[in-house]
Amino acid sequence: KSIFKRIFCMGEMCCLCILSSCGLFRSKELSKTKDELLILKNKADVIVNAFTENDEELLDSILSKEALETMDLTEGFAYSKKLLEGEIIKIEQKGCPISSHFDLGKSSKKADASFYIKTDSGKSINLYFEYWFTNNFDETRLGVNRIKLTDSNSVKNSSDFKSGRNYERSGIYCPNWDNE
Repeated sequence: KSIFKRIFCMGEMCCLCILSSCGLFRSKELSKTKDELLILKNKADVIVNAFTENDEELLDSILSKEALETMDLTEGFAYSKKLLEGEIIKIEQKGCPISSHFDLGKSSKKADASFYIKTDSGKSINLYFEYWFTNNFDETRLGVNRIKLTDSNSVKNSSDFKSGRNYERSGIYCPNWDNE
């Protein structure tokens, strides 16, 4: 019986190794918990407050190390700050898919958060940010790694609009990203 159990266990381990190497266990979208959604809402509030109050240090407190090291961070901050004219009337979550990745004993968990912002000046702004809850592959990306604010009207009228997810770089979006 013990030889049979050993063979059976070895067979199970081989099946798990094969399944994990072909990607079935490597990446999946997860259901969101209330705590995770609250974290994302709090990060969105901090981002908006940092821009409306012209407080770069507040934003720096939630940005990833990689985002903080980008050369155009100040330019991105100024560009985004300009988009948020007027008093904020509401910030509403549009969608926040959360995904995870597992490979060779390492794991990561990331959200692609989208929020809708309405100001008293009549502006409608889309806020996208990439937030890493965990990342054993690259710990310099932990926190808010990428931010992109866009005027909702310019998105509707543009055929070449790129979502914040379409960029590989870290930091705060500024228009020169589109030239790369």
